[in-house]
Amino acid sequence: MVHQQVLERAFGRIFAVVALAEVLQFWASGGSMSGQRPGSLAAVLLQSLLVVGQAARAFRRPPSQRDLDLLAAATATLVLADRILAAPGSPFLEQVTYVLAVPASAAWAVWSRRFVVLVPLLLMILGTGAWHLSGDLAVEQAVGALPTLIVAGVAARFMRAGARQADEDAGRLAEQLAAQEAELAAAEAELRAANAVHDDVLSVLRGLAATEHPLPWSVLVAKVRQAQSALTRRVRPDRRGTAELGSALHHQATEFTPELAIRWHADDPLEVPAVAAEALSGAAGEALRNVTAHAGVRDATVTAQVTESGGVEVIISDHGVGFDPAQVGPLSRGLRNSVLERLRVAGGDAEVISEPGQGTMVVLSWRPAERPGAETPDSLAWARRVAPRPRLIFLGFMLPVLLSGLTLLCLRWQDMRWPAAAAAVFAGVAGVAVVCTRCLSQVRMGRRAAVSLTAVVTVLSAVGTLAVAPGTTDAFSFWVSGDTGIVIAAVYFLRGPVSGLTALAVDLAALSIGVLTVGGATSVGARASILGSPVIGAGLAIGFRAAFRSLSNYTESQLADYREQLTRQARAEAISRVDRAALEYAQRVAGPVLARAASAQTPDPALRMAAELANATLRDELLAPGFLTTTLADRVRAARMAGARITVDFARQENAALVETARGLLTAALADLDDGGEITLQVHRAAEGYPALLIQRAHSRLSNYPALRRRARECGAQVSDLGDDELLVRL
Repeated sequence: MVHQQVLERAFGRIFAVVALAEVLQFWASGGSMSGQRPGSLAAVLLQSLLVVGQAARAFRRPPSQRDLDLLAAATATLVLADRILAAPGSPFLEQVTYVLAVPASAAWAVWSRRFVVLVPLLLMILGTGAWHLSGDLAVEQAVGALPTLIVAGVAARFMRAGARQADEDAGRLAEQLAAQEAELAAAEAELRAANAVHDDVLSVLRGLAATEHPLPWSVLVAKVRQAQSALTRRVRPDRRGTAELGSALHHQATEFTPELAIRWHADDPLEVPAVAAEALSGAAGEALRNVTAHAGVRDATVTAQVTESGGVEVIISDHGVGFDPAQVGPLSRGLRNSVLERLRVAGGDAEVISEPGQGTMVVLSWRPAERPGAETPDSLAWARRVAPRPRLIFLGFMLPVLLSGLTLLCLRWQDMRWPAAAAAVFAGVAGVAVVCTRCLSQVRMGRRAAVSLTAVVTVLSAVGTLAVAPGTTDAFSFWVSGDTGIVIAAVYFLRGPVSGLTALAVDLAALSIGVLTVGGATSVGARASILGSPVIGAGLAIGFRAAFRSLSNYTESQLADYREQLTRQARAEAISRVDRAALEYAQRVAGPVLARAASAQTPDPALRMAAELANATLRDELLAPGFLTTTLADRVRAARMAGARITVDFARQENAALVETARGLLTAALADLDDGGEITLQVHRAAEGYPALLIQRAHSRLSNYPALRRRARECGAQVSDLGDDELLVRL
């Protein structure tokens, strides 16, 4: 409903500008005080105050139906009082009484849901005195005012339809963006949950299963209880604000690696976004756990400092046994996901520097993302969404003005000294209106088009005024001034103040020259009326453009808030769903083992075996999420309990056929496996121009792999004998 709400606000502001302009036009006219009596003057003052008051209220909020009823009734009453109390035949009655009836008629045409045509028509008949038809003037006044009412009513309905469509489009777009964000959030949540399981649970299970250089049992029990607590936590879906990095690093070290003696060197304070603090501290915690598990030392150094680029850098170093980073296989999840991928997702980077015998240094870095340059706001973005089709714009906006000009031209045909030129001018104005219609439907006008339209309308204004017979005093004979306002309004609205005011100035100059040349006897009020028509057109364009500029920004802000709300809700639901599923699975697999360890006094072989199996099962889900069916997982578990070593690294694949083929190959390999055998199943993601690659290695001393060979032939895989009872299958 954002566009519809903003549209109603725009209508209110535009009405306020137009109503105030009508009041000013009334009091600036030379006939406003001619023929007034005290009673009629009081009625006119009340009517002016009524219009001004309603304009002020409409600027804040659109009028209700009750407001419209009161406004129409009061306007009709005061207009009748004007006509009854003023001097009969006075210029006030003949020339300007109807002006103050226009705002109420326009408001009814725009906002009322009943008698949309009847009430404005009656108000204009009362205002112009057209019921007695004492002359052509009343008809001309009605003809001059009716286009404003028609345009207001038709425009309101067209733009409301466009606003409803824009709201529907915005809703669909927001839902699509939310769905896409939910998919990304689910993937992110899966990674975060996997990292949490790896960091908090797998390291404990490895410690429980270790037989060489085990940690003291009291330390292991403390870690077990921390892992149990970690399985009850939920990852917060909305990580906003900042966090103190030093505190997060200290928490990781003291909570998860209390056995390490850590030397700290940290700048104080280190305030970073919460997402960066979480990623840096989590990656640092994994690096410290690796020191405990692999370095062979019980001390490390942690340095945290601010960099010259405004980011932060965390260095974890030790003097342990070291290793060759190039030899770390793809199955090493701790380094690959808990450190490198975790930093990458948060916008940071990680580097591991190590050599055998030379210790290890892990450098974690993060810096704020560069802000993109400020985009130039599109002041007409909202108008582009609600703009109707060209035909509707012409019928609703242009045609009423053109018919009004044609009617005035016919009524004052006797005042034309060059009838053919006047008819040609009208045809030219109609053609220009068609061009403006196309530009308005696209809400776009090039500079060349604006200059061309300005030149054409200047010529038409000059010829149209010069076509009037010299000595003419009737302002309605200069009908062309009203029709040229179409172009002025279109140029100003689409091109802005410079082009719009230039077009207005040139048009006024052409009209002034023409009026002074042929209409020297016209009164000051008549000249003001003639020159005021294009000014009113420009004024409407100014009001529309200013309102649209303000409301475009407001609409974009509202739509952004709406999309963010949907996106945050979708992210929260996706993260909660994935996080809950991952932790519940980890609880089912590792919970019983952790409970046994927490209550045991000393480790035993059965507990070590259970921890090793739980560790392998969780690694399967981390490395191959959703790949192992229940039956296949049971067979893998049975093979491991018999002493087999099985590794499955199968990232999520969109190719369902490949997934089923891999499951079939793994099932066949398990059928051929002996108790001490080994199976490794890996899939390499598809790259540009290359399909996904499936590789399976099997090693079994007591089998010639009949089931695996048969299954490989059925699916078209290549089989290679590597010797030493080892088989390689590629697909």
